[in-house]
Amino acid sequence: MMNIRLLQLEDLEALARHKARHSRENGRDGDFIFMPFEEEFAANDGFYQDQRAALSKSTREPGWQKVWIITDGVEIYGELTLVNRPPLPACLHRCLLMMGMERTVRGQG
Repeated sequence: MMNIRLLQLEDLEALARHKARHSRENGRDGDFIFMPFEEEFAANDGFYQDQRAALSKSTREPGWQKVWIITDGVEIYGELTLVNRPPLPACLHRCLLMMGMERTVRGQG
């Protein structure tokens, strides 16, 4: 059964696997191009460091990020991400919305 919940730091490995699978769908087999680059996503130390730093911030700090995930408890199949942009003290109320759902979970209501 799928659940929607807030991403936790211990979910970062599963998030990286989701991003890799999702990036392979970009512009393929009838999908729209939803990422402005063709390379497959590959997690590196910078990805984990950036994610930990942003997720650890409160919404009262520049650079905050909140992520909700669609998960079966093991893997992540979708995400909704709010990222503070631009990361400035005067812009704490502004954010960029990003979402991505793998083909296997689309159209299920």
